[in-house]
Amino acid sequence: MFSIVPATSVFRSGTAVSAMVLGLISVSATGAFAQKSSSAPKFPKPAAVKPGTATNPQYTVGADDVLTINVLRHPEFSVPSIAVPGSGVIALPVVGNVNVAGKTVGQIDVELTKLLKVRLLQPEVVVSISKPAPRPLFVVGQVKNPSVLEFKNGWRITQALAASGGLTIQSDLAAVVVSRGKVNVADVPLLPILRDPSSPKNLTLQMGDTLRFYERVVQVNISGAVVKPGLYSVPRGNGVVEAIGLAGGPTDSASLTRATIRRTDGTLIPVNLYAALRQGNENQNLTLLEGDVLSIPEYKDRVSLLGAVKSPGYVSLEDGRELKIADVIARAGGPLESAALTRATLRRANGQTIALNLYRLLVQGEDSNNLVLSPNDVLTIPESRGITVIGEVQKPGTYRVEEGTTPRVSDALALAGGLQIKPELARINVARSLPGGKAISLSIDAVSLLELSSSAQNTLMQDGDIVSVSALKIATVFINGQVKTPGAYEIKEGDGLAGLLARAGGPTEDAALSKLAITSRSGDSKMVDAVSIFRDGRDLGIVLRDGDSVIVPRNQARILVVGAVTRPGSYAIAEDRPITIGDAISLAGGPQSSGRVKNITLLRQTADGVKKQTMRLDQAQDGKIPLTEVVLSGDVLYLPEGKTSPTTLGLVGSFLPAASILLR
Repeated sequence: MFSIVPATSVFRSGTAVSAMVLGLISVSATGAFAQKSSSAPKFPKPAAVKPGTATNPQYTVGADDVLTINVLRHPEFSVPSIAVPGSGVIALPVVGNVNVAGKTVGQIDVELTKLLKVRLLQPEVVVSISKPAPRPLFVVGQVKNPSVLEFKNGWRITQALAASGGLTIQSDLAAVVVSRGKVNVADVPLLPILRDPSSPKNLTLQMGDTLRFYERVVQVNISGAVVKPGLYSVPRGNGVVEAIGLAGGPTDSASLTRATIRRTDGTLIPVNLYAALRQGNENQNLTLLEGDVLSIPEYKDRVSLLGAVKSPGYVSLEDGRELKIADVIARAGGPLESAALTRATLRRANGQTIALNLYRLLVQGEDSNNLVLSPNDVLTIPESRGITVIGEVQKPGTYRVEEGTTPRVSDALALAGGLQIKPELARINVARSLPGGKAISLSIDAVSLLELSSSAQNTLMQDGDIVSVSALKIATVFINGQVKTPGAYEIKEGDGLAGLLARAGGPTEDAALSKLAITSRSGDSKMVDAVSIFRDGRDLGIVLRDGDSVIVPRNQARILVVGAVTRPGSYAIAEDRPITIGDAISLAGGPQSSGRVKNITLLRQTADGVKKQTMRLDQAQDGKIPLTEVVLSGDVLYLPEGKTSPTTLGLVGSFLPAASILLR
């Protein structure tokens, strides 16, 4: 048996017989052995090796290891130094080629002893490693001591890192690449390995491996509307949300929906940062790559807030978020105490103006006026101007209207102490400004107001209204023509046309109200269509002055009804509706009791002469009953007492041109 020892040690083994044989040989050949000892091979002292490498019984021989093979008492079979080639096969005296690669020195001892038994009775072989081959492990990158380490069997990534002094970067940003030959066998973040060294990611290393520790970041340029623009090291795999956080977050003016990422190849990628940051949409949290440029433009859209608020001016809109009226007012510090919330206006960029009651929104909590604002909108909240009462009242002045209340004309007059003159002699007017610069004037009947006989006169007041009370003057006006009682009438100056017509008994049946003429004392004249006074009950707002003269002309649109009717004659056609044959017969009192009216003849003057049409009253023609036929101005209706002869129709037709005199 053989023992494994360093080449500097001398071992002997064998039986007692071998010892005796060796003794005899030593006695008989003392001289010869002594002579040969001077030429015996000199064995070099093995290189000093670190424990656990070449001296480890489990160490396997490989390329570039230098071996010393000593066959005791047989220097001719010994080899002081032989390097193991890349093939692992060495050539030895007597035994020839032996493959030693991947074997321990003990295994090589056993194999050489077996091979030498062919020549030697009981060979003693000692194999040692005089110079082990280099066993490098390369560690580079972000470690304190980058170097070439001597590889240790069983080493893992964490042992190599510890042997290199640890990291020079933050462990949460560190990663390691393990290269084996030309292949990267691992590229992993380091923090999980440090937390759990038993993890499979803590790779077992091999001799010759290269470990490169690096910072797992990408360089990204963040520009535009962020708190701290600049170049940032962003952990690899992180997205735009994490990058924005490194830059301090977006500014208030950031246009989050219009951000972009520009890649190094020029590709431009749109990013909705509002969805990523505000709504948590992971699909928009795009992963950043080395050299990316993340740009967030400014959002320059804004609205204007003017008037009675604490901080009027421009208010920037937020990109991706709706901004409503209540939000803008809150940003401006809220309304002033003098704000006329009920008269706010919103002017859109397209010129549209919207009247708003912000009292309902801000005080009563109604959301109907909380409109969404658009770029360049102008929201105006005027200051309260109160209600001004002037003229014939006890205490003229301006009285503040409490927001949210709905005062009426009677309330305003009560605040002013009431009228100084009799109601029947008082004229009350309310002047009101409207959005857009327009103004209206409301006339109030003092008697109806104060006697509460007409609630319509007690109109609601608005902030800024002016109530004026003045004394009426008595005026004399004249009315003539087609009224039942023409003449001169005393009225209160400023009374309307409807009142005058009523005092004159109303129009006659022949009145042409659509062509009523009013002439002033100065001679100015105007034509007025007064049909609506009686049709709709509306006073046209025409104010009469002292000395005015009103002429109601005769209606010239007429028809002539003759024959077997109760009251034959000329009749006016109504101005507000068409008149039918049936209406015309009714105006003439209907058929005579002795008349046997079965037919009716309509004569109409045309450009081609007189057109005659005889119709049976008891038969429909073209789907229409003759009594519903509409007649025109100048038509003549003839109702015969019996059968109409052609001679009679001829006479009536010849009479038509002369009938125009009767129609006047």
